[in-house]
Amino acid sequence: GPAYDGIGHLIVSSDGSAYTARTGDDAFVIANGTPSERWGAVGRLQLSHGHVAYTASAGEGWHVVHDASIGPTVDEVSELVLSDDGAEVAWAATLATVTVVALGDHPVASWPGVTHPRLALSVAGSLAYVAPVDTGGEQVIADRHGGPVYDEIRRPVWSATGELAYAARRGTTWAIVAGDREVVQASALGDPVGS
Repeated sequence: GPAYDGIGHLIVSSDGSAYTARTGDDAFVIANGTPSERWGAVGRLQLSHGHVAYTASAGEGWHVVHDASIGPTVDEVSELVLSDDGAEVAWAATLATVTVVALGDHPVASWPGVTHPRLALSVAGSLAYVAPVDTGGEQVIADRHGGPVYDEIRRPVWSATGELAYAARRGTTWAIVAGDREVVQASALGDPVGS
């Protein structure tokens, strides 16, 4: 292949490969042998079932790029998640002093302040994310429905059968929340893993 000044993030899977590359001032993504348009900077590369998503900047803000579709300009993209089949992309970003969560190019939530929500996409394309609550604490929003409020919530995960789980803390007690019930409580817990 061509010579580059630098190669960055590399993803290799059974259905393709993608990596970031730089030539001079130009940065781009090579997905399955095909280069993207040239940008000033690229990052947060994801690959699934031949679909690629990444963040890109031409100098004035950032965009989420899903396959060849370029999303709106935002100040910073803090989270990018590609669905298992690659068909859907969810992302969180800041625009001025507002945090925005989007599915594809469609905003689904926003709130004042700069936060870094944790996102998860199910196999069926359902979105879950951690959002602040006005009265304090955090809650998981799944398919636009809010769960219980906790002091702290780690990244949610979806199982292959569509059940949502996450680790959450109230006071000094941590719990694994699966669906709508707390299944384990302890003073320290790791994050659940979807399967």
